[in-house]
Amino acid sequence: KERVLVVVQLAGGNDGLNTLVPFRDDLYYKARPKVGIARAKSLKIADDFALHPEAGELRKLFDAGELAVVPNVGYPNPNRSHFRATEIWETATPEK
Repeated sequence: KERVLVVVQLAGGNDGLNTLVPFRDDLYYKARPKVGIARAKSLKIADDFALHPEAGELRKLFDAGELAVVPNVGYPNPNRSHFRATEIWETATPEK
């Protein structure tokens, strides 16, 4: 009955907004007119969030109470550099 924390880091072409979709946010669809996940195809898990339609296995874990999702995680004063953000995430060191 031990609790286990599993952190999934998605690297490459996938990103958090197309994995955990803010499907009720019109700004999401305005900013992503070609790559936004359609509301009708997304897998709703909360009032404001849904999973990507290919994340059915994650949805099963969520429905079983075995998965929690923490949206909007970041660090103070981001500089909007993908490479620096990756370095901060991988080292947990925001200072240079």
